[in-house]
Amino acid sequence: MFKVPFTRIVYMFVCFVLVAIYSKPVYPATTGSSGNANLPVPPNGWDAVKNVPQGEVKKSLSYPTRNNGQQLYSIWLPPGYSTDKKYPVLYILHGLGDDHPSWTNGSSGKANNILDNYLADKKIVPMIVVFPDNAVGDNGTMSNFAKFGDLLLKDLIPYIDKTYSTLTDPLSRAIGGLSMGGGQTLNFGLTNTDVFNWIGAFAPAIPNAPEKNVPDPSVIKEKMRYIFIGVGTADNLTKGSADQYHAFFDSKGITHTFQYEQGLGHDWNCFNRCFYNFVPHIFTSTATGITLSRDGLNGNSLKTRLVSQTQLVFKSGSERLMVQRMAPNAKISSLFRIDGRLVIIQKILK
Repeated sequence: MFKVPFTRIVYMFVCFVLVAIYSKPVYPATTGSSGNANLPVPPNGWDAVKNVPQGEVKKSLSYPTRNNGQQLYSIWLPPGYSTDKKYPVLYILHGLGDDHPSWTNGSSGKANNILDNYLADKKIVPMIVVFPDNAVGDNGTMSNFAKFGDLLLKDLIPYIDKTYSTLTDPLSRAIGGLSMGGGQTLNFGLTNTDVFNWIGAFAPAIPNAPEKNVPDPSVIKEKMRYIFIGVGTADNLTKGSADQYHAFFDSKGITHTFQYEQGLGHDWNCFNRCFYNFVPHIFTSTATGITLSRDGLNGNSLKTRLVSQTQLVFKSGSERLMVQRMAPNAKISSLFRIDGRLVIIQKILK
């Protein structure tokens, strides 16, 4: 007979108690500046293995830490990964009772299938995805919930940037996670906008109060490029914290996507669907950006984002390009740098 691990029972009990004590009343998802996104149910085969180029999943890898010995992680490298290119990096965190292979084991987590299928359809950019063990020490000890933040920022990210061919600015780094990992995502992501500019919290469990993670909403408005919060309508464990953050963001005018997964509970059906809805919106040109116009080439323009200067002249090969600020509406096709800043460029779509 299947038995629920004791640590999982304790964790669920603690969640229920804290939600009952600290969460605010549930706010209707149809009110406020963002409302419920009402994203459609994914199409058939959205998380299945298909006959498409597949990224490489490496499991049970380790990285050194300053104070906690060797820690484990898994990684997904896109098809055709090459050290001749630089890639943005997404860090995805698991829930309590899970570990680093959970997101890609095929029975519960299907992140690698989702990434492979999206990339084959050109709906995401090639990226590196890191799945760390994000519970330090005993995976059932809630006191270790916050400890991973130090390892993430000071041990894991520097190691990944040294070991793999990564882009290292905050616009090239995203974080997301489920349940415990969703709470950690809100705690670590919102308070480190100089590290992460894209955040996805899937059924987030026991995050800090919104006011603690966001003492100055103007910082989030300025630096954060995309925030996603998703939760199942039947999730009695973490729906309160998701609703609370949604209401807080609305009250502060912080743009975000809030998604109720209808009829889903605190389970992998919801987590995988949240991942599916989150990934296409990261490392995209959705934020305020610039246009690059070729001098003397009849205004053959290119579209991009992420240059703070109002105007900048630079060279790409033998071509002299002029940079002017505007809002983009095209998706990414290539990445390169201007004076150390990441620039994402694509021709304007007709």
